[in-house]
Amino acid sequence: MKILLCLASVLLLIAAPLHAQKPVVELPELQEWYSLSEVGVGISYLPGFSSDGGMNAIAVHISGDPTWYNRFPYDTVNKFSWSKDGTYLVVQVDLNGDGIMDYVDSRGFVYKGITKNQPPEKVAISQPIEHLNMSRTITGDFNGDGYEDIISAIKTELSDGGNDIFILLLGNSDLTKTKKIIVSEPINNNECLIGAYVNKEGSTRILTYHLDSNRWEGFALYSLDFTGGQVSGDIKVTLTILDSFGTYLVPNEQPQYEEIFTSLYHSHKYKENTLVVERSTGGTATYRIENDKLLFVENGYLASSSFSGLTASVDGDDKEDFVSRGAFTRNAITRQGYFIISGNPADGGFPPRAFFAGECGNGTGEKVIAIGDVTGDGIGDIAFSGGQYGCLRIYKGIDWKVSVQEANSIKFTVQATEPNPIGLARTAILPITIESSGHYTLTLSDVSGKSITELFSGELPIGEQRLPLALKSYNLSGGFYLLRLSDGKNTRERGILITNQP
Repeated sequence: MKILLCLASVLLLIAAPLHAQKPVVELPELQEWYSLSEVGVGISYLPGFSSDGGMNAIAVHISGDPTWYNRFPYDTVNKFSWSKDGTYLVVQVDLNGDGIMDYVDSRGFVYKGITKNQPPEKVAISQPIEHLNMSRTITGDFNGDGYEDIISAIKTELSDGGNDIFILLLGNSDLTKTKKIIVSEPINNNECLIGAYVNKEGSTRILTYHLDSNRWEGFALYSLDFTGGQVSGDIKVTLTILDSFGTYLVPNEQPQYEEIFTSLYHSHKYKENTLVVERSTGGTATYRIENDKLLFVENGYLASSSFSGLTASVDGDDKEDFVSRGAFTRNAITRQGYFIISGNPADGGFPPRAFFAGECGNGTGEKVIAIGDVTGDGIGDIAFSGGQYGCLRIYKGIDWKVSVQEANSIKFTVQATEPNPIGLARTAILPITIESSGHYTLTLSDVSGKSITELFSGELPIGEQRLPLALKSYNLSGGFYLLRLSDGKNTRERGILITNQP
């Protein structure tokens, strides 16, 4: 029986000492737009939840309630309740090629996408799907047959032993015949999937970390090749090594690389690929992937604990960004948090564009994903899951052309309501922090931006303030709403959820 060293099957990121390679700097801070506590580990973003491309969804696991929440951008239905199998982490992929997204969840269940406003239906497949590591799962047409596929790291040890690296789910017009292939490397063992992509020529490439029986530790780039036919059932998958780097460890020497802190940055738009590796001695190594070669880049990368590439831009341009965990300074206080690296980290990660604190987590099981423009300002946003601490945070993206002074000029913040969400009584407290006294106005709007009412207008002093919200008289249905606090020049916006629960 083989036990993988791929600890990422359990942890997306764990706390570790961070050693910035550059001095910390003042950066613009992303505004927290929405938050929710008591959320289980994991979060998934599902754009175009329906057949016509509408209803962006964020799926989270909340206190055992197997629900998919559909709050963004402008949906007040709020959720679909599914079967007891529920959701945890979800992969969105058009497996059957009908133009409607299908779904595979962390328990290996397959759901066929149907139509707008209808939950996808569960599909009974002939071959059980097990051992998916949803923290490292990639979608794409990897065998070039016109159907999207899934490549996933293996979550747990497999009883059949061998040198298994990853699982491949091949799309098919008939979802009940979804085919699962376990791919193994013929020579090395203890090998883990880092990432996969389809290059400019349409060929599939796989990146792995491994530590073999000869104590050779390193990373390898493979081609993924297919022979045989899927219809006849004799399809075969082979790996051919293209390039690698690493080192032989002396007896009793500890591994030189932190596999669980390693990330593959992939730009779908620009077809760029970069491997970012953390060294166990501190610092990172960055490798640009060009012409099937891993090319070391000496670029003074920002922090020693890399995190992950994003699937969209959150700084106002058109290139996918990267997130790194490290130290930042705010109001002369240095803390740990998350940096937004603009574009490809191989192009130089310092200075980053912005930061967010992610203060409901400590590095254990955390996840950051791009979620598109859910706030309606034309810039992509971020969702942050606090892992074992059970929280969800949504942060507004920021235009990189805005200066630090402009971005940090707003001297007040709006925090989560108490309670959150707001229940049937329609009463709550809104905590706010005021750094500059003056006249403030608080308004309530629906998610389209249409004003409903003015909740407060008056002078507020410096310090922590708690504004009472009495919403009963406005006959608000359950759904998502916006609070806007303004001092006449600047505005802070926060999303709130109202439910019909006691």
